[in-house]
Amino acid sequence: MRRGRCVVQLRDQRILYVGGSHEDFYDPDFCIYNDVVVEQIDGTYEIFAYPERIFPPSDFQSATVVGHELYLIGSLGYRDRRRPGETQTLALDLDTLAMRPVETFGDGPGWVYGHQAEWNRARNAIAIWGGQRMVWKGDEMESEQLGEARYELDLATQLWTAT
Repeated sequence: MRRGRCVVQLRDQRILYVGGSHEDFYDPDFCIYNDVVVEQIDGTYEIFAYPERIFPPSDFQSATVVGHELYLIGSLGYRDRRRPGETQTLALDLDTLAMRPVETFGDGPGWVYGHQAEWNRARNAIAIWGGQRMVWKGDEMESEQLGEARYELDLATQLWTAT
């Protein structure tokens, strides 16, 4: 049982289960995963595990299919690995299942999670909205609502803009 995982059904009918967490952070069995489980059309499963430097343990991220890639944006993640001000962005090649970090620039939403995402084909951009982000308040990291804020990632330039 995983909370905060992404479930994506592809055009070829495969189903991808991405990341997620088991239990709450205070539970001794708590774990955040950095894997992709592929449910094949015939009902069999394959598990793809990645090095943490390529795919950090992630939960409550968004997953957006763009062509032959699945863009994963955001994560709640482990407390000590959150980076307020940065926006974790990864891309999964849907043909090879190779994962790669995506370096982004500009006015991004910060350390977001639990948000919505949508690809705009005409603009070749992913828009995100809703959810929460982690921010520094004094010496403490806290969660705040994104509210009405919308952000867009231009996939040609990897540039974030607030819209």
